[in-house]
Formats: sequence, C-alpha cells, structure tokens
Amino acid sequence: MDFAKIDLEDHQKLARLIMEKAAEMSFKKRGDFEKFRNSLIKEHRGVVFHNLYFVKAYNDLVREGKIRPNLNLLKLVQKRAIRTMSGVAPVTVLTKPFPCPGRCVYCPTDVRMPKSYLPSQPAAQRAFRQRFNPYTQVFVRLKALHITGHEVSKVELRVIGGTWSSYPKKYQTWFLKQCLIAMNEFHRQISGGKTDRMQDIVEEQIVESSHGIDRVNTVILRPLKAQKSWSAVVMENETASVRCIGINIETRPDFINENEIGRLRTLGVTKVEIGVQTTDDAVQRMTKRGHDLACVRRATALLKDAGFKLSYHMMPNLPGSTVELDKKMIGQLFKNGDYQPDYLKIYPCMVIPGTELSKSFRRGEYKPYDDKTLEDVLIEEMRSVPEWCRVDRVARDVPAADIEAGSTTSNIRQILEKKLRGLGMPCRDIRAREVMADDVDPANVELVVRKYAASGGEEIFLSFEDVENDKLVALLRLRFPGKTFLNELRGAALVREIHVYGCQIAVGERQNGEKQHLGWGTRLMKEAERLARQTGYEKIAVISGIGTRQYYKKLGYVLSGTYMVKNM
Repeated sequence: MDFAKIDLEDHQKLARLIMEKAAEMSFKKRGDFEKFRNSLIKEHRGVVFHNLYFVKAYNDLVREGKIRPNLNLLKLVQKRAIRTMSGVAPVTVLTKPFPCPGRCVYCPTDVRMPKSYLPSQPAAQRAFRQRFNPYTQVFVRLKALHITGHEVSKVELRVIGGTWSSYPKKYQTWFLKQCLIAMNEFHRQISGGKTDRMQDIVEEQIVESSHGIDRVNTVILRPLKAQKSWSAVVMENETASVRCIGINIETRPDFINENEIGRLRTLGVTKVEIGVQTTDDAVQRMTKRGHDLACVRRATALLKDAGFKLSYHMMPNLPGSTVELDKKMIGQLFKNGDYQPDYLKIYPCMVIPGTELSKSFRRGEYKPYDDKTLEDVLIEEMRSVPEWCRVDRVARDVPAADIEAGSTTSNIRQILEKKLRGLGMPCRDIRAREVMADDVDPANVELVVRKYAASGGEEIFLSFEDVENDKLVALLRLRFPGKTFLNELRGAALVREIHVYGCQIAVGERQNGEKQHLGWGTRLMKEAERLARQTGYEKIAVISGIGTRQYYKKLGYVLSGTYMVKNM
C-alpha cells in the first residue's frame, strides 16, 4: 500500500467512528481496546494509524457533546500515560547558559548550556531548539502533552539549569513571568484566540553570525513587547485554564538564607532542590564543592521552616569516597534529624570529557565502580529510603556516548527494584507505592500517620493508603516548625505539601470516582487542622502554588503574604 496516498481526512473520520462506538463500551485493559479498534479498522479497510487521531477524535466528540467525558477511554489512547499519572503535568524548562559559582571537578561545562548540562540531554535539546525562551519552552511542551491526550490544567513547573540563585534577579522574574504567561495564554492560542506573544517571538531577530552563548543571550535577553506586571500575571494564573500548581528550582545550599527564601516565595517557588552530593566533608573538599555539611543543615532548616518541599541531589562514587561510605550515605540522611529530605535524586558519579575529573581519570587517579559494585551500593541506598520520601530519579539522563567512564545503564532503577523484590525487600519510597492508574477500593483506604523529628521541628506525614495492596492514594506534609522568621508564619503550623495521586483531572471536574476527586485532599487538610489545634497552634499556613489558591479559599484560607493562612 502507498502510505503517501492515504487520505488523512478518512483517517480522522474512521477515528471518530471508532471513538464514538468505544464510548458506549467498557474496556478492562488497553489490549481489549486495541482488538476492538483493529477489528473496526479491518472492517472499513483502513490501516492502523497513530494514536493522535484517536486523541483528537475524543476531544472533538466531547467538545461537540456527542460523547460524555470518559477518562478511562482517554487513558487507553494516550501516549505515555505515565507522564500525568502522578496527578500533575510536569513541564521542565532550562534557563540560559550562565556562569556557575561552583568549581566541582565532576561538572561538565559546555558554553551552549547552563553549567552541569549537556546539549545531548533530551530536556536540554528541547530548550536549545527554543533558544532557551521560557515562553516557547512552556508552550511547546504543553502542546506536546495536549495533542497526545494529557490533561494540562494543573502544571508543575520545574526550572533547571545551573544555580538559579546566581542568576540576575531581573532575569529570574522575567523568566518565570514568561512561563506563567504561556500557561495563561495556552488555551486561547490553540483555540484560535488572539494573542500577540507567539508573533512577538517569531519577529525577534536572530543574529545568525553569532555562535554559542553570545547568540543565545542575544535572543533571550531582548525584552518582549507589552509586558504585564508580575502581580497581574500571577492573578490571571490563579483562575487560568492552565494553572501553575508548583514551581521547583535548583540551587546550592550556600545560597540559601532568609533573604533568598523571601525572594523565592515572592516568585511563587514551592520546592527547592539542592546539591548535597555526599555526607562526608572530606569528600566535599576533594571534589571542590565549595561548601560544607553545616551549610546543608542550615539551608535545610531554613527551607523547612518556610514550608518548602526539599529535594537532595546525592552522588555515590565521588573521588575520595568508598563503597562503605556510599552504602551508609543515604541511611545517614534519615538517621540524622538535621537532614531528612522529602525527595531524593541519586546520581552516581560519571566521568564526562572535558571535566577536571576526566583528567584525573586519564592519569589513573580516579576509578569508577564497576556495574556490580555500583548496583550493590545503590541497593543498600534504596533500602534506606523511608515511606515518606520520594526517589525522583536514579542516574542522570546522559547519553552513553557522552560518558567517558562510569555506568551507562539507562534502566538502572528498574534493575534495582527487581533485585530488591527478589530479595524480599521491595522499595518503600513514595514513587514505588503511588496509586498511579490502579483501581483502589475506598473501603480498603485508611489514614496513616507517621511522625519524625527534623531540623528542630516535628514532621507529621499524613497519608491515605490502600493498606491491603500497599498503595499510596494521597499525602500531606504537616510541620510544627522549630523557628519562624517570616511574619506571616508566626504562630502557624505549616502544610508543606498535599498531593493526591492518580491520573490528572481538569480543574473542577469529577470523573467516575477518579482518585484526585474523592475528597482525599480535603480530608487530609481537616486532619492537619485538627492536629494543629490539638498541639496548640492558633493558625495554619499552606505554601500554596499560584494555581491552587482558589482551592484553599474554598476551605476558608486567605492569602497572607505569599501563603494561604487560616486562623483557628
């Protein structure tokens, strides 16, 4: 068959027919739907074609009122449904290439990229194609998720690229404002509404004779027309069709102080990722990290007492470390109350050409672990992670061709989880137990309370769990702080995070008992308020994302500074 002659309009007509009939049926699994789909395609003498046609047909039919919204059906035709199974649509953007104050021996430096990133990494490639423009990075990513059937009304924005706190303040504000504007305008743009933003970007002159960082900076530093104020953009996003429910940034612990925390809150940041790398000060010195562990402990306390979610980046196999030190490293984080991160990224050290570590490797001064040794270390580290911490990533997303020495195994997390299950010690972290797309019987769901001391305060991890199947349905992090330096938080208990797992549902919608709208979040908030009152607190404050403020207003909270606060 000559595929070039296939009528695309016929494809869409057939996709509509299939989705109309499918909406009247019930499918237990994707395979059942695919058999049904293929039988109809064969009956109408068509060919199997891309799922995008089915996603478009579904969206068109729902919009026209010809079928009712059916998330179970949509999930069957989504591409990579796992992207939004944790309940939000993740959007990652990179800041422009910019010098980093660090001198770490293992860190790659490519003039085309923010420090520590390589142009071959997928997220970096996407950013480079958009010339690091924050508006187009967000817009293009939202469009990619939307056309593949993902709900994008709740976005978690992750800003990566070097040390955020070292960038000029004007650039920081401009960058995040463009991200929010892209969300605010997304549905108007794709539905044919008027917006000047995409045209502004197209009209920007690109200096073709420039190269590398100079060319990139020429483009992204040029001010765009018709700038709105920060407060106006934020206010619009509170009720936009695409809302920013959280902003994550990466920085160094030695940049965290009270002023920086106030600045981060002004910009709507809710989660901070810091590079800790090791729990041994001697290793920090050998790798020229530039700060000690006392600095990490101070930053951790300040961030938690301001309500932030906190992620540590850790690196086994650093120069100067040993197998014994690395096996104990993650366990030490949770035995010592001065650390206790909410999230972890474990990045085994790898040798990248052009780094100082590469020179040491070539001189024979540094030798990375072999795969077996690294697996043994990582298994011990994964075993040490408690139920209230989430391991977001194991190993960086670096192509094997860019790794001079070190592990090139791309699916190392899956290998580790399989081995741990074989040893009768399955991973207990949040990611391993998230409900995802699994069905949960509400009758099996119970409230679970875990308490632990952290950074001079008390943490209470509240969760609704299917105890029979060991599945996590919803969580809330409540903190009784040790010290408070922000006026709006004085005398307040802190809700640092609330998250309901399961496929994302559009703001305000309810779909056949989906996990995100069975009232789990509201019930957790009521329990947090009860515990805070019982402990003697007069008010409770939430580090709310910009796009979740309306939710808390319905629960009786009001905006105080940058927090949602309720007097009790």
